[in-house]
Amino acid sequence: MPSRHTRKRIYLAMVVTVALGFLLPPTVNLNHFRARLSQSLSRSLGRQVSIQDVRLRLLPLPGFTFRQLRISDGEEFGAEPILQTSEDDGQSSVATLRVSSLWRGRLEIASISLTQASLNVVRAPDGHWNLERLITRAAEVPSAPTGRKQPEARTRFPYIEVRDSRINFKLGAEKKPFALSESEFALWLAAENRWNVRLKAVPLRTDESLSDTGTIKLSGSFDRASQFSEMPFHLEVSWERPEVNAITRIVRGHDPGWRGAVDLDVEIKGTPADFRGRMNGSVDEFRRYDIARTSPFDVRFNCDQRFRAEAAKNNAANQLDFKCKVPLESGTLSAEGELHPLGKSPDISVRFFASQVPLSSFVRALLHAKSTLPDDLTAEGVIDGGWSIARTSGSLVKWKGALTARKAALHSKALGPALMFPASVVVNFTAPQAVPISSRRKTTMQPETSRAVVEPFILDLGGDAQVSASFDTAGYRLELNGPLEWRRAMQVARMLGLQAPATDLQGSGLLTALYSGEWQHFGPPTVFGKAQIRSATLSLSGLSEPLRVSGGTLTFDAQSVHAEQIHGIFPRSDLAFIGDFNGARQCDRHLMCNVTFDLKTEDLREGALLKLLSPSPGGLSLPFFNSERQLEAKWLLEVPVSGSIAARHLSIHNLQADNMSAQLQLAAGKILVQRWSAEIFGGMHEGEWAFDLSGARPTITGTGSIKEGRAEELDVMLGETLGSGSFDLDYRLAMSGLNANQLASSTTGTGLFAWRNGELRAVHSEGEHSSPLAFSSWTGRFTIDKQRIALQNSKMTSTSGVREVSGEISFNREWNLKFLRANGSGFIATGTVNNPVVASEPAKLAEAR
Repeated sequence: MPSRHTRKRIYLAMVVTVALGFLLPPTVNLNHFRARLSQSLSRSLGRQVSIQDVRLRLLPLPGFTFRQLRISDGEEFGAEPILQTSEDDGQSSVATLRVSSLWRGRLEIASISLTQASLNVVRAPDGHWNLERLITRAAEVPSAPTGRKQPEARTRFPYIEVRDSRINFKLGAEKKPFALSESEFALWLAAENRWNVRLKAVPLRTDESLSDTGTIKLSGSFDRASQFSEMPFHLEVSWERPEVNAITRIVRGHDPGWRGAVDLDVEIKGTPADFRGRMNGSVDEFRRYDIARTSPFDVRFNCDQRFRAEAAKNNAANQLDFKCKVPLESGTLSAEGELHPLGKSPDISVRFFASQVPLSSFVRALLHAKSTLPDDLTAEGVIDGGWSIARTSGSLVKWKGALTARKAALHSKALGPALMFPASVVVNFTAPQAVPISSRRKTTMQPETSRAVVEPFILDLGGDAQVSASFDTAGYRLELNGPLEWRRAMQVARMLGLQAPATDLQGSGLLTALYSGEWQHFGPPTVFGKAQIRSATLSLSGLSEPLRVSGGTLTFDAQSVHAEQIHGIFPRSDLAFIGDFNGARQCDRHLMCNVTFDLKTEDLREGALLKLLSPSPGGLSLPFFNSERQLEAKWLLEVPVSGSIAARHLSIHNLQADNMSAQLQLAAGKILVQRWSAEIFGGMHEGEWAFDLSGARPTITGTGSIKEGRAEELDVMLGETLGSGSFDLDYRLAMSGLNANQLASSTTGTGLFAWRNGELRAVHSEGEHSSPLAFSSWTGRFTIDKQRIALQNSKMTSTSGVREVSGEISFNREWNLKFLRANGSGFIATGTVNNPVVASEPAKLAEAR
């Protein structure tokens, strides 16, 4: 046993050695060894190698550190190095030495650890990869396995690892935006002729900011061979939980709008010239980005592949054969074919087979692709058949084959009764056909794309309507033609996700419609069509009875609706019309907006309008008002509307008019009646009225004139005998209120009148048995306020002279008028218009003056 003094010396030596391991290596520069090391690596790899800042390291294991390792690539692969390290932030790459080799007087590297490396994987125009020669060169060098304990004449292959690095991909001189970041790579010789490899990395695009790209993991081995194409390998690759949109952005450079969590597991075995693979994958909660259904749509699939650099059967280069299956409930959708992914032309030949695929699976996929479909939409039936997709160099994609849907039916509360299809519906896939394109000079044949065409079939929509459809790579179109019931048509429209009006529409007619759209960008479908109305009953909110239509034509497109010669009637209200309508369909709040119309009716009565607009009798004696109640059909006033209306007869309370016409504008609860003309009181009325119903207290303003009216016609409205003669009237009125009393008490106005060759039959100025008061003209101004009409500057001219007439007439037909000559004579009429009291005593006249 060593003495205590000897042990102290040993401990001291150990401490000094450790201290030197920390302090000495940074000061020992091995740059004089750098050239020899670079030359040695260049000979081993067959590539020019440079290395910088080589320094000795003793702890924790002897070796050396270095920076800026650079391995040049072949000229055919570009000017960039195949591998280079940057070692930012003061980091260094490390090479450790085997301690046992030092005792034998030789340097043997145990491991190489590179940090912040950039690896370029390049495919040259001739189809070869830059890694091929490096791997082949490594296979030619006689090396012992990395993990062998006992040294021998052969150098043991070092354990190589790369951390915090990136792998780039290039096709010739073009660097692709796809790359692998945060890469952790390891390579070692596990057995005499077998290398093991391990990789973990995060995929990205250099031109995009991506997240949720998942993690790619690779592990496996490859064996020695004289040529790279004959080198056996066995790899297992997984891509864990990337989002669908992240994959599409990596592959295609943009987000097409799909979501879902993906898992991929791939096993590849063979040689680079001929290998087989198996892939299992899943997509959980596959959906469109803006759709969130209560039940998820999950997809599972598995594929078998075989890649051959030279396919013996057809002498094709770089051919990938594959077979894939997607189980869908009790059925299977499978695909098989050949691709040439590495050739100059991406030729494809793919065959699809549907075996007892439930329509319910197809509908579940649609629910997660189209947001407007009802949540409870389900289907019955199965799909069988097959079709192929083929394309060769310089030709268009060709489709061929057929699918058959049997015993199909759709169910949804929006549909009511199930929508039953014929026993079989056939879809034929057709190749491109040339179609003539005419120009001014000549007609050329323009090839169209391949299409899938649904053979026309009859669908029971309350009538035998014919349905046909087709789709191609750009979009889809569905045509409907024939008799049907409107209620059933509305149910089918809601099932298709269209915004059909929420009303109990009934009746029948003929419909020709086209439903079409594009696959990209999730654009809403467009609907074009023409409907011939045989009969229709339409319930409208706020109206006391449904509208019945007995004829007319309705045409519509993506932007607008046009209705011509609509024969409508509200039977109980006895309100009938013939009209044309136009309106925009792209509206925020209503089925239609910016509506224009042209209405003609034989008889327009106030009572019919009030009965239609209010369930209760009574109300204001003006259109669009209900007594003390809010207008239930107020939505009619919120839709921007303009147009013309004409009525042979117009009745408003006791007011009768013929051949009425007007221009109406409705917007924001306001009604403007312009160019309102009518034959009234035997004359012609022209005017403009405005109804403001937007506030809590409606207001009405009006201006107008009556020319050549007959006083005798006023008797009908007043229910009393007034007089005779013709008159002209100009007026300006304003009023507000919820009922007749409020309107009357708030009425104000001014005007002018001229009454010619007339008489007041109830007024006998010379006595009870004298003739009625006659005059050649009576002109003047008037004002209206506080339920009274006040005459101003009024003069009556008769054979007996000129009288100045002044005073008031109340709305309850009481008057107090003074008829005075310039000499002071005259009379005073009081009482009622129909039964006046005439006084001509000098004392009363003097008091009136």
